[in-house]
Amino acid sequence: MRCAGLSPKVPVETGPPAMPLLHFMLVGCAQLVGIGTIYFTIAVIAPALSRDTGVSLAMVFGLLSSAMLTAGLLGPTLGRQIDRGGARGILIAGSVMGALGLVGLSAAQGVASIGLSLLALQIGSQMALYETIFPALAKVDAAGARRRIATVTLFGGFASTVFWPVTGLLSDWLGWRQALMVLAALELAVCIPIYVVAFAPRRQILEPSSDIRPAEPAAALPPVEPLPRRAALQVGILLAIAIAAMSFVFNAIELTFAALFASLGAAPGTIIAIAAMKGPASVIARAAELIAGERVHPLTKGIAMTAGMALSLVIGAFGAPNPVALWVFAMLLGTTQGLFSIVRGTIPLALFGAGGFGELLGRIGIARQMAIASAPAVTAFVIDHAGADHALGLMAVLSLVALVALAAVARIVAGVRAAA
Repeated sequence: MRCAGLSPKVPVETGPPAMPLLHFMLVGCAQLVGIGTIYFTIAVIAPALSRDTGVSLAMVFGLLSSAMLTAGLLGPTLGRQIDRGGARGILIAGSVMGALGLVGLSAAQGVASIGLSLLALQIGSQMALYETIFPALAKVDAAGARRRIATVTLFGGFASTVFWPVTGLLSDWLGWRQALMVLAALELAVCIPIYVVAFAPRRQILEPSSDIRPAEPAAALPPVEPLPRRAALQVGILLAIAIAAMSFVFNAIELTFAALFASLGAAPGTIIAIAAMKGPASVIARAAELIAGERVHPLTKGIAMTAGMALSLVIGAFGAPNPVALWVFAMLLGTTQGLFSIVRGTIPLALFGAGGFGELLGRIGIARQMAIASAPAVTAFVIDHAGADHALGLMAVLSLVALVALAAVARIVAGVRAAA
């Protein structure tokens, strides 16, 4: 019997309210696994892949560059889909695509099969890593997006520390082909269940009421005042330039680190030691950003980060092979790299807001992917023809380009706000 004037409790699908802490921590773990399996694997197994298939290492990295460029073109389309319908399906599909790429690579015999497998890996990377997770977190919890992005990158910062040695050990134990199969299984077994649960639409039971309405979504950030059309276009282009320039620098250093400093006269043991320092410095920077980052605007942090990067490269170029100079270089490099992984998401979010954030990151991501894809080949060419000091000089110039671009963004935004 129903009492007059009362309605039964009604389950209402409310979309994605603020994600429970446990689910969010699991998403961080999924990103650690995804970055370790999809992103870092090729750097570890590339020499063995080249040796056993007879495809030159230069060709392998050329195919990787082409795959990065092609996958990057999907960015705006994926971003629009995230903005309109959420990221759950994209993240799941990306994990599947990444696993298929690993399986394909494990069976690769020549240029065509390697190229197709690397393309699958890069599409998986575009769909299941930061380019999708950042706007997904902003959509789920706009008010806490900055902290959540910082925390996820903190998990991701351990990916190289965990998966470089794990992939190497698996390759030594099972062979690199079987190691890739294990990593593919790990990607599927860990990441897909987490994304299914963490990004599932939630249902809320509403109390009896004569006027039942869906609950309000999670609190959002205070609305970001829209920039005028011309200013928004200028800011978007400048952000793309800054993020692409810094992406070139960091990717070039990651893939040519040993060659760079060996050419500058550093001993192998010294190179290994400074490379080991970079990871902890990156994680410490991300943790500091998580704890105290709200006190400083992301754009200010970005400007400081690019200045620090330029300084570290100058120290590396002129200080090598002195171990103290290289230690300072490694600490500055790790710190700036840790901050960059965060501010490349939080600067656009702070300037443009959560609305359309996915598509914006996708458009910026095209320039970023082009920079990442070209970085290893360009850097290797400069090292071979002009020397490692000139390669570091090129990176320092690009850091200054990013610094000038971000300073110009700050000036444009300040001018718009002052005129409002």
